Amino acid sequence: MRVLITGGTGLIGKATCERLVERGWEVLSFDLKTAPDNEIAGVEYVQGDILNYDDLLPAMQGCDAVIHLAALRGPPLAPSHIIYQVNVQGTFNVYEAAAATGIKRVVQASSINAFGCFYGVGDLEVDYLPIDEDHPTNTTDSYSFSKQTIESIGDYYWRRDGISGVALRYPGVYERSFAQSERFLERRTSHHD
Repeated sequence: MRVLITGGTGLIGKATCERLVERGWEVLSFDLKTAPDNEIAGVEYVQGDILNYDDLLPAMQGCDAVIHLAALRGPPLAPSHIIYQVNVQGTFNVYEAAAATGIKRVVQASSINAFGCFYGVGDLEVDYLPIDEDHPTNTTDSYSFSKQTIESIGDYYWRRDGISGVALRYPGVYERSFAQSERFLERRTSHHD
């Protein structure tokens, strides 16, 4: 299987590239960055921007699936309008190019924040536990709203083009070195955090 991974040089992207190459997949990393210093053997690197549909279209030719991981991953990284533009317009472009090239499988990185937690301006109201995909959302910040919207984009392309889309609601992503550090372990076990 040949798969295009947007954001292939990022935290989740790099790990995904490594895992799929190990399993014998043909992997194409599509990212703003050129190939990293520590390239993964077996990964083909293509520089491009998810905001540029004309970059995506040729990169997807011949692919069987897309794993869409390129995005701005939190409010501190950019102003609200930029977060929304990159995450939403970029996801729309990915699905649109997938439809144009006949790709029928897209997996995308969403966030637990699509539900409306953590970055919101008010208190989070939980209607029931455990929280599932049917729980009402309560987004009040641009990042969370962008993640809620990209999940709707997946629904749209399922209805329109029969693209099977899966949105993974990651709860938090950290570099392996930080996740294994004493500081992180103390933070995880601290009642105050």
